[in-house]
Amino acid sequence: GKLDAALIFFKKDLVISEEIGHKRGIGTASGNIGVVYGLKGELDTALRYYRQYYAISKETGFKHGLGIASCNIGHIYFSKGDIDTAFECYKTYLFVSEYLDDKTGVGIACANIGGILIHKSRLDDAKKYLERAKEILSKTGAKTGLSLVYRYLADLSLRRKNQKALVYARKALLLAEEINSSEDRIPALRTVGKVLSAVNVAKAMAYLKQSIDIAEKENMRLELAQSLFELARVFQIVGKKRAASEILLRAKQIFKKSGARLWLKKVGCLWETLNKYKTER
Repeated sequence: GKLDAALIFFKKDLVISEEIGHKRGIGTASGNIGVVYGLKGELDTALRYYRQYYAISKETGFKHGLGIASCNIGHIYFSKGDIDTAFECYKTYLFVSEYLDDKTGVGIACANIGGILIHKSRLDDAKKYLERAKEILSKTGAKTGLSLVYRYLADLSLRRKNQKALVYARKALLLAEEINSSEDRIPALRTVGKVLSAVNVAKAMAYLKQSIDIAEKENMRLELAQSLFELARVFQIVGKKRAASEILLRAKQIFKKSGARLWLKKVGCLWETLNKYKTER
């Protein structure tokens, strides 16, 4: 698939950079390889390459690379359930981006900090960071970052039972479709499905299945598992214990192989809910 082809290309780039002793090239190639492994759900391998990118960027004084590497390391720790370390990584990215006056970087850092704060149930603080991110990224035209912001605003609205959740989710999807990137479309489709699950189960399932189809086609294992988890949750909502359990097991296997402890904890909570059902409705 595309990820495997990208991995071959970036590894060739890494070899060439190492042969000619181009340290910044080694760092950039390492970062790109880390992104591919992260999408494939191989978190430990991704982390190893991100750390190499970070170390080389620090050694060469490449502050932009230092910020990007910090952000990506944060993503890995977040998936692994080490929320505090992820938080510090995102704050480092924000600090570096502000120092460099990299407005898009500031916006993306604020969006990721907002996501962490939602997880910590610091909803007022999350709102402040997400609104700042939205303002900045709307001005810079960074659609990928803005789609992320709207996904988190949808999550925040769900937590607050705010009816704007669907508006935000659809904005995230519209931007993802304009970018035409599977990496953005899969979570955006999943967010729309998650929001719709409270009001229209059939439509929710359709969006989630679409996200699953794309993730399977692109071999984005961690995204696939997250979408499977949300689909299992919808089946649980309508009382379909057997279907929910089968789908949740698929998600659990991927999360376990990836070492995504944050998601394994969520799987455990959903299993407990499913076990409360004695019969299939």
